[in-house]
Amino acid sequence: MENNENKELTEEQKREKAREYAIETLKDAYITNMASAAFGEPQKGQMPKYGVVLSQLYDSTIEQDPNSLAFDALYKEDLKNGGAVTKESLMKRAKAIITYSLMAIKPQDILQLVGSKEATKNGYEDKMVGELEEEDQKNVLNLYANYMANEKVNEVIHGERKALVGGLEGILCTQKQSAQTQRQPARAPVRERRSQPAQAA
Repeated sequence: MENNENKELTEEQKREKAREYAIETLKDAYITNMASAAFGEPQKGQMPKYGVVLSQLYDSTIEQDPNSLAFDALYKEDLKNGGAVTKESLMKRAKAIITYSLMAIKPQDILQLVGSKEATKNGYEDKMVGELEEEDQKNVLNLYANYMANEKVNEVIHGERKALVGGLEGILCTQKQSAQTQRQPARAPVRERRSQPAQAA
């Protein structure tokens, strides 16, 4: 049931509000990490495109506390209904959220999200992706999902590369080793996963 605030909005305002929320969702690291791991999973009979990298991405993400946006989107429904939150349910929900969000934004929004400065086709300016031809919708979803997964893989590889360089510097550079030892913080004990979102500072 719609709340009072939404009842007072025009259809165009509701559409714009949904678009703004969808863009925020597509920029959320927790949700996009989960969705990338899901989209990157090979279909039956296919070879995995990104190996174990996206599986590692899921594992590292699940150890983090979700912010309120990610918690509401991924966990709240299952927890409210007393259901189990599983890897399968999280990944399925994340894929559905990304799919819905892409359909609720404009083609120009997608171009901006991927860093393109090109203009959309004539007639696309006021349309949402969900209003395009069905074939275009499928292609946009497929290409964006692959782009998103590729970006996440690059982030993981870049982080590993920095760690490898840091390890080599620690061994081969005396001053670097000394500085790293001095700055090394005490490691906190591993926490149990919380079922509540991280609070904003």
